[in-house]
Amino acid sequence: MECELQYRATPLPDLCRQAAAEVGGTLCKVFTELAHELEAQVSPEVNQCLKTVISNNRGLSDYAAQAL
Repeated sequence: MECELQYRATPLPDLCRQAAAEVGGTLCKVFTELAHELEAQVSPEVNQCLKTVISNNRGLSDYAAQAL
């Protein structure tokens, strides 16, 4: 994702949707919701958007939440 952002300048919400398409279950939901959350913000603060999404997805393991 870092390379995509840096070299291709792919928008982060698009990368989140691509990631969602590659995984299943709760992670799919997290990436999809993160894309929506980022697009809903006028000037998105990525960390806050991610914290909101993680707190809304209680099925996410502690390990996965920390990794994100």
